[in-house]
Amino acid sequence: MTSLPTLVVDNLCGDAIVANPSEGLTIGRDADLKVGEDNRYMHRIAMYVYAESGMWFLLNNCEHVTAMVHIPEVSRSFRLAPQQRFDLSYPEYFIRFSVKDDQYEIQIKQDIEHADAKVVLPTDGTETISVGELPERQRALIAAYAEDYLRGRIDTIMVSCTDAEAGRKLGGKTAKAVEHYRTALFESALSKGLVSSKEWQRVNQKSRLQLVVVAAIEARLVTADDLKLLA
Repeated sequence: MTSLPTLVVDNLCGDAIVANPSEGLTIGRDADLKVGEDNRYMHRIAMYVYAESGMWFLLNNCEHVTAMVHIPEVSRSFRLAPQQRFDLSYPEYFIRFSVKDDQYEIQIKQDIEHADAKVVLPTDGTETISVGELPERQRALIAAYAEDYLRGRIDTIMVSCTDAEAGRKLGGKTAKAVEHYRTALFESALSKGLVSSKEWQRVNQKSRLQLVVVAAIEARLVTADDLKLLA
C-alpha cells in the first residue's frame, strides 16, 4: 500500500498545519487552520482537505463561494465550484477565494517531486473550469477597466471606469471599438472556460463585465504587468 505524502496547508499569515490522514484538515473561520476569523460571512469550515483511497482531496465546502485553484508546476488554473472536490496530485497549489469584500489565499504543499498523473477534473454534476490564456488586446481591456485595483488604489477587484475612459486608456479607441473588444472578450471568457454558462446566465448584462474582470484577475490571466499595455 502506497503511503500518503506529507501535506501542509499554509494560510500565508504565519500559520501552517500538517494534515492528519485519519482526520483531515478543516480551513475556515472556526476550523483547524484559521482563515477569515474577523469576517462574519466566512464559513466556519470553508475548505476541507482529507484522505481517501490513498490520495489527498480538497473539498470546497462553501455554499456560494467559488474558489480559484492555481497549479504552479503546470501554470494552470481552474475554478472550483461550491461543494466540489478534486484530487491533489501536484506538489503545490494556491487556492484563492473571496468572501464579501475580503480576499483569501492558502497554499497547499506535499512532499512529492512531481506528478505523473494529469489533473482529473470532477464529474459530479458541478462544473470545474480550466482557464486558457487571453490575447493581448483583451488583457489590455481588462487592465483598463480594473486599473485602479491593479495599481493598488483600491482593495476590491472591480470595473472602475466607463467605456469611454477605457477607450482613452487604450489609445483613444472609440466607444464602438471598445464595445467590439468587450464582445470578443465575453466570447473568449465563455469559450475558454473563464466563466461558466451557469454563472453567465445568473447575472444581468451589466454585471457580466464585472464577472469576467474579477475571474481574469483571480486566475492571474491579467496582472499589474499588463498595465504596460495601456496608452
